[in-house]
Amino acid sequence: MDFFGGRARPRSDAATCAVFSDKMTGMLSGKTAARLAQSVYALRLNDNVQAALAASAEGTALFDMFHIDDSAKRVIGQSGAVYRPATGFGLLLRRKGAVNQGEYVLAIRGTEFSSISDWLSNANVTLDRGPGGWPVHAGFNRVYRSMSRAVNEALAGKNITTLHVCGHSLGGALATLFAAEFAFNNKADVKLATFGAPRPAPPFFCHSLARKLGDANMRRVYTLADPVPMVPLWPFSHPPGAQYAVNANFGSITKDAHSMDEVYLDRMPDSGWPVPDRTPNYRNVDYWLQRANSASGPFSAMGYWALGKALQGILALAEAALGIVFVAGATLLDTLAEILVNAARVAALVGDLLLRFVRAAMRFLGQVASGVRSAAEITAWFLRSILNRIYSGVAAAARGAINRFS
Repeated sequence: MDFFGGRARPRSDAATCAVFSDKMTGMLSGKTAARLAQSVYALRLNDNVQAALAASAEGTALFDMFHIDDSAKRVIGQSGAVYRPATGFGLLLRRKGAVNQGEYVLAIRGTEFSSISDWLSNANVTLDRGPGGWPVHAGFNRVYRSMSRAVNEALAGKNITTLHVCGHSLGGALATLFAAEFAFNNKADVKLATFGAPRPAPPFFCHSLARKLGDANMRRVYTLADPVPMVPLWPFSHPPGAQYAVNANFGSITKDAHSMDEVYLDRMPDSGWPVPDRTPNYRNVDYWLQRANSASGPFSAMGYWALGKALQGILALAEAALGIVFVAGATLLDTLAEILVNAARVAALVGDLLLRFVRAAMRFLGQVASGVRSAAEITAWFLRSILNRIYSGVAAAARGAINRFS
């Protein structure tokens, strides 16, 4: 690549278009979306978009595809509980090309919340009314609302046809909320790409957004070893479908797997995207328990993944056994444990699977499970203590990842 004036020389050849976009779906390529998600971090304290992007190789590559001029906008946002400083959170760019005049991208960075334990804790997370009127994570929603007016004012009168929204870490959660706003209100054809994003909302919101966008317009990239996509806990989830796992070469859950440039950006192909997941349905509990037991070492990334899938399936069976619907208010660990234990008392299949889950979970924690001989011995207190130990470890890793890479 040729450089001049501190940035890459723009190219207009057809090969550039192939590198930067996926012609089959209209999505940006994985490499371009990752470059955007990485480069927006440079705007946190720098209000000069051109200078901030020109300072890195990944940022200079964006000059080929987007207008990096006075039309480029740095979007301010606020995070935190009490002290909420206003800093650069987003980057709004217009795509080059005669056929792309109404095509824009909004890239959003991750952030460190001043009270990070609130959004990592299962007990303290609250819900707000978010885009479309659906309940969403209150902390993420506050940051989204602090940016929404500026984004909409910048796009007013622009005749938007397509809006690409992308982000890493907590920026991925915010990108999901912006995608929902524009999709639910039919403001544009929306394309969503996230990297290592946490769970943004309960299933009601996530399933509604997935139906609205469809798999062709979503890409959720993660690695099994990254703890941030594992939090917050229930009722929070990811939009189903369009999931892309990349191999970060970590066997255990670690904060190092959350890096945008060292993990996600490095593993994106120049054109297209990685191969999407084709994992069995979570209701195949037996399959996931076998995977959990075959995973090696305490806090194995695959072990946690498999335990989570197995627990989803057991919970679905528990709902059927008790004749209840698992709702947001029933997701605290105390209530979750009560539901599972009560279902085990009335349904032999749930009891058998719960016993196997507890043994696999104790193995995951590096404990010997031989003392648990039957489902009848599993109390709600005992189950909650196991779940709490698992999630506390994951939350600690997520906290370390956010502090390091935000």
